[in-house]
Amino acid sequence: MKIFFSTSPKSKKAYSKEILAIYSYFHKNNITLTDTYIENINIEEFYRWNEKQKNKYYQDTINYIKKADICIFEASYPSLGVGHLIGESLKLHKQVIVLYLKNHIPFIVECANNENLFSVEYNLINLDHILTKNLKYVSNVQDIRFNMMLSPDIVNYMNKVSDENKLSKASYIRQLIMKDKKEREE
Repeated sequence: MKIFFSTSPKSKKAYSKEILAIYSYFHKNNITLTDTYIENINIEEFYRWNEKQKNKYYQDTINYIKKADICIFEASYPSLGVGHLIGESLKLHKQVIVLYLKNHIPFIVECANNENLFSVEYNLINLDHILTKNLKYVSNVQDIRFNMMLSPDIVNYMNKVSDENKLSKASYIRQLIMKDKKEREE
């Protein structure tokens, strides 16, 4: 299993024990990380990067997300950048676990309505248990790809409905199937 993990660089300073504990969990469990920028970054240097360095970091980060099976974010420190990366991960249909400390739930998690987003409160005492439990759960609920041919008329209708309801076409189809399943079981 390949994991993408990220957080705000400022989080490394504000929540250094927690970030260190998360990386420690990954290493002691031999979890392959697709990205090590945040783990190895010097915060002061990061905020002095030029435009070329920032663009490379962004492109690399998107590629690391694409290579991952599951994306994990520590989002206790408010960060639009982390929120953006969570959104990009969800657009790529990745399973996303968002970790946060008590009383630090990110508003993006409170507002997001996405079946691939799992938000989890943690602390230093329960971190290992929380990560183990959630990685196991998320690994078991990953979608199975299924391709189907549809007429242009149906695709246009699905595009309209998914835009109106702000959900993916796949989510729309899943909702229709679950509704039909529920009706048949009644």
